[in-house]
Amino acid sequence: MSPAVHHDVLRALADPTRQQILEFLLRVEEARRRGECFAGTISQALGLSQPTISHHMKVLVDAGLVSAKKKGTSVYYCLSHQGFQVLHDHLAPYLHATSERKETT
Repeated sequence: MSPAVHHDVLRALADPTRQQILEFLLRVEEARRRGECFAGTISQALGLSQPTISHHMKVLVDAGLVSAKKKGTSVYYCLSHQGFQVLHDHLAPYLHATSERKETT
């Protein structure tokens, strides 16, 4: 994967509001087999305005962490494997390198 893809994923994850949105979508995913969630539900659950949700969801979708599906006039979001796989692949060498030795404090 290109460095720009890594940058998009890391930038998306760096924002506390986007982390909160991802945690909410994870809870939805764990509670239901199909983790789709209406944008208005996210807005209401997190106490964020619709424009704020739209902005953050665009960043998350562009990073590949969330997928969006339009149904009529509504948009439904769910976690997407692609962005998390990019993150995993990016971090795997660091995890491997640090697991080979014990950390000393």
